[in-house]
Amino acid sequence: MQLPPLPLIPIDLNQGEKDFLRSLDGKVDSILVAGREDNKLYAMGNRGGSLYFPKGHDCINSFNVREYVTINNNPAAGITEVSSFQGPDYKNWKDLAAFMLTAGLYALGLELTVAQRARRSLQRAFHSRARGFRKQNHADIEEKIKSIRLYQGTIEEVAGELGKPLERVDTGKPETYLHKNDPFWLRMEAYLLGANAVVHYQPGSAIGTPVRFKEK
Repeated sequence: MQLPPLPLIPIDLNQGEKDFLRSLDGKVDSILVAGREDNKLYAMGNRGGSLYFPKGHDCINSFNVREYVTINNNPAAGITEVSSFQGPDYKNWKDLAAFMLTAGLYALGLELTVAQRARRSLQRAFHSRARGFRKQNHADIEEKIKSIRLYQGTIEEVAGELGKPLERVDTGKPETYLHKNDPFWLRMEAYLLGANAVVHYQPGSAIGTPVRFKEK
């Protein structure tokens, strides 16, 4: 399973945590968000329907989700715990038809009202927790990258300003520079590559070259 993009997962996942998230393929259709709580990693996702954060928004979009699923990995205890509940808007027309034949329309309406209230409450709690994980992940990224400064000068100019020799960081691409949507994501990408700073920064375009302090 492909991992969700940042900040829908913690920035500092270790290999074991990445393997855990990838192992959820088949257990959930998609991972909405993952976050840490009480020293455990939680993955929140869905079975059936669609569930996602629209790009650039904190709200959650959902459509006909059959099950909302939360899975936590506790390697210290050697266990994986799973909890789930049916989506309040999920429609299984075969079950509804069978219920109508045996219980009638009035009982159906009453059952749906009571059950949907309970599921709606669980959905609100699920969404709130998911938004909390996303917010926590974003705050952690901000803390991690705050030391990554952006400089408009060349490597030589910035090295002279800092009094430390610098070297380019391999971007893993033919280009030696990074081009992101805004300075936040530029600094985050530089951090992930192991950079200490970004030079050749072009304000307004979020383009720059990641560099690190050169070992003597």
